[in-house]
Amino acid sequence: MKFLQYGILVSLMVAASAQAAGGKVKETSFSRQYGTAGCGLGSMVIGGGDGIDQIFASTTNNTFYSQMFGITFGTLNCDGGNVFTKAENMDQFINGNKVALAGDMARGQGEAIVSLASIMDCQGNQDQLAGELQRNFKQIFPSHTVATMDVTDSIITVISRNDDLAKACNITM
Repeated sequence: MKFLQYGILVSLMVAASAQAAGGKVKETSFSRQYGTAGCGLGSMVIGGGDGIDQIFASTTNNTFYSQMFGITFGTLNCDGGNVFTKAENMDQFINGNKVALAGDMARGQGEAIVSLASIMDCQGNQDQLAGELQRNFKQIFPSHTVATMDVTDSIITVISRNDDLAKACNITM
């Protein structure tokens, strides 16, 4: 019975890897294909978001050890790379500092932007980063209920569209 379960799991992972490898088109914006439960088989079966469905996605990931497999081999929505690592670090920072960051972005200066620049390795371009975030404030914070992951994804998108900042912050998509 266990061999059958592992065989099915490996087949699903190989199929998902093949699907992910074929025909991947570079997107113009950064977005993760997984929700708060993270990448893995659960993200492919359940999808993204931050609702109660993520409990099932997390359970699926943990039951089949698919998140570990996906991270190791870069499959199952676990693309890896420096941008995804930065996004995870940004999520943690923004989750605890969302109000302060929104205020600083609206003003175009402040300690939250300095901290964010440090997390993103953009220390030499803090003024340019602050100006770009201020110009795109409505895109980054479309409402006061915007999810942390969406704020992070929007910031990365804004930075990636500015060649100087993308290079300074090492954001390649």
